[in-house]
Amino acid sequence: MGDALGADIEFNSLAEIRQRFGHAGLQDLVEHDGRTGAITDDTQMTLFTAEAFLAFRRRAESYGAAVFAPALYYSYQRWMATQGEQPVAGKRAVELRGLLLDSQDLHHRRGPGNTCLTALRSGIFGTVDRPINNSKGCGGVMRVAPLAEWDGLRFGEAAAAITHGHPTGQLAAGALVVILHAIGAGATLNEAIDIALAELAERPSHEETSHALIGARTLAAAATRTSPEAIEKLGE
Repeated sequence: MGDALGADIEFNSLAEIRQRFGHAGLQDLVEHDGRTGAITDDTQMTLFTAEAFLAFRRRAESYGAAVFAPALYYSYQRWMATQGEQPVAGKRAVELRGLLLDSQDLHHRRGPGNTCLTALRSGIFGTVDRPINNSKGCGGVMRVAPLAEWDGLRFGEAAAAITHGHPTGQLAAGALVVILHAIGAGATLNEAIDIALAELAERPSHEETSHALIGARTLAAAATRTSPEAIEKLGE
């Protein structure tokens, strides 16, 4: 719902949003790309993450062994196909089958991230140990929520590494998975953040991600209502 609500203002500044919708900003779903409530690439890629997770779990239950990261990589390749893209010449073409791939509702370009498309087009499988680039944009973290059924920073980290090579881009995804898993297990948000911070502290190059989490919690505690200005302080 949040993705659909914000789809039409994703690339607007706060000033532009207020100019369009008043000081309170956007309050309800508006038309985007010809329909009200249209999702963006964020939800598209989240769905393909869930598809890979379910396929991996079925295979593990049926055969007793499976490897998740390749399943996720090829699921993202199928997402790329919905955007009208294919790997560069000489690289393995995506296997054009899958429940989500067959859904025409997902065959829409809704602001796909350049980093994701470039990484997937390259045909190279990015990993934590073999970074594909130096990107730390939000394209790694926005898609990993379905992995919260698992407990561990490494799952979100590995998922983001497929397209984002910078440690911050990977660790942010890992931290989100840890936080969502902890909340699902009964922790409060503050407790979940503490768990994530403890796991982050064990990783090299964690400082930027840890500081961002601490900063977000501090800003949230300082106001009864989170203001757009407070969110802007955290950066894009």
